[in-house]
Amino acid sequence: MANNESLLLNFVVPTTIRDVAPSADLSWLKNVMVIAKPKSSVSVEGIKDYTSIAAVKEDTDSKCFELMEMGMSKISVCYGATLAAAKAVLDADSSHRYMTVLVDPAFDDITEALSWARDYVLGWQSSTKADAIEAAAAKDVCAFNDPNDANGILMYRSFGLFLSQNTWKDLQLARLDDTNAYGITDLGTANELFAAGVSFALTDQEYKTCLALFAAGGKTITAPYILRQAKIQTQSLFVQYLSLRNPKWTRREAGMIESYLNNNLDQIFVQTGLANELRLVVDLDVTEGDWYVAGVLQVEKPKAIWRMKLDFYQDIVEGV
Repeated sequence: MANNESLLLNFVVPTTIRDVAPSADLSWLKNVMVIAKPKSSVSVEGIKDYTSIAAVKEDTDSKCFELMEMGMSKISVCYGATLAAAKAVLDADSSHRYMTVLVDPAFDDITEALSWARDYVLGWQSSTKADAIEAAAAKDVCAFNDPNDANGILMYRSFGLFLSQNTWKDLQLARLDDTNAYGITDLGTANELFAAGVSFALTDQEYKTCLALFAAGGKTITAPYILRQAKIQTQSLFVQYLSLRNPKWTRREAGMIESYLNNNLDQIFVQTGLANELRLVVDLDVTEGDWYVAGVLQVEKPKAIWRMKLDFYQDIVEGV
């Protein structure tokens, strides 16, 4: 077989090709798992993956197909007659990775689910305001409320739009419906839900039905996803550095690791606007012997602007 490389170059500069660990897979952060009840007329159980809206409609009365209407190409549905049954299926499953679990409103009480040990965002919609306020107070729970939407259509549309984006956006005032069939229609209720961190849409004759707050556990919706991504990418960058550099246990190397990680994390998060501030400090970990470096990652909690308080002065006094 012919060798197309230069003999002289290979003689003067013999080269060893080294494999660097690949970047961590982040695509699963945008996967969704829906907990729903199957139609009584079909026999379906466990977890089923869907790439077709028609197939979803065949198996369940849940409006989770709205996720796909808003741009998602695939969803997974965990079927169970009760939340306990669905949780048992999720616990036994090892083939699906996801950051979002949405409980269909057919389960009208998710008190049990709020106590689950979980590392994902839990979403649910209730037509009862008090239930939504209670759920929204739990860590990383996105609770929607709408008295005119008992099927969770606004929740599914919001998450479908959110998870089908190329980057993390908070979706301020995203239009969810043009029929005025859903959404909060009075300012008092809107203010109450906003203060409680409940996600909801406003319906306005001019602007139609728009997302007025999208939050999880008192934080804007992007926060748990960006923070999880920051953790994973810090781990991934460190693994890549180890495989490439084979560093020694010295303070000089610890400083180089710190510089390498901070430069990359700044490009990924700060320069793109995902995080306002992110800083990693790395030093030798003498408590663990000469095997470890100790890292402290500080990420300012992502925040989003949803409203403005405006002082409006009608009369301007000259010279003031």
